[in-house]
This record gives sequence, C-alpha cells and structure tokens, in this order.
Amino acid sequence: MPDEKRGLKRPKAPVDLFTLQPEPDLVPGTEEAETPTAPKPRKRSKSRATSTKRRSPSKTESSTGLSRAERIKTSVELLPETINLIEQIKSQHRREHRRHFPMWKILDEAIREFAERRLKQ
Repeated sequence: MPDEKRGLKRPKAPVDLFTLQPEPDLVPGTEEAETPTAPKPRKRSKSRATSTKRRSPSKTESSTGLSRAERIKTSVELLPETINLIEQIKSQHRREHRRHFPMWKILDEAIREFAERRLKQ
C-alpha cells in the first residue's frame, strides 16, 4: 500500500533494519522480484582543508601574561552585596568599552590589589 504523501511503499514486517526492505526469507509469499534493490550510497563531497594557522593571543592574554591553560577553575561563595558590586563593575565597563569584562579578571585584579596592600603592612 503506497503512502500517498511521500509516494513510498510501506515495508511489510519483518523488515531488514539496514535497508528497510522486507526480508524474503521471513515473510511468506514475498518474492525477490517485488523488493527493489537497496539505494546506492551517496558520494560524499570533499571536506575543506582546515587551516593550520594558529590564532595569535589576544591583547588581554599577552598583557597579563596569562593563558587559558594557566588559569585554575575554582568555585567561590560571595555575599550578595559583593555580587552586586561585580555586576556594577561589569556593566560600567560594558558601557564605556562596549565589551564584556570577565569576572575572573575582576576578581584577579581585586585580589592582586588587596595582596599588595596587605603585604606592604
């Protein structure tokens, strides 16, 4: 019975899972002449050659001397007031420079300044 929307014949059970054609050995009364041959596999187009050119480090990575591999992932518990201050710093930086200011940079600068003040005393 053909499917009128797609124009395909519905396979009779049991069906070969790879070709989606009825298996003539298992279905009585089916002949090999009724089952069409499996479609030929399509040829794949050649994939584009990937560029081996390395991306130069961004200005922020080169100026601070830190790369992504050198940073260590950690979790921190902060007070809501501290989170609000960080968000204010980020939004002010975004308004002035039209760029995102990552939280890790804010925390890194804050800890460095705090350490300088504490270690001088």
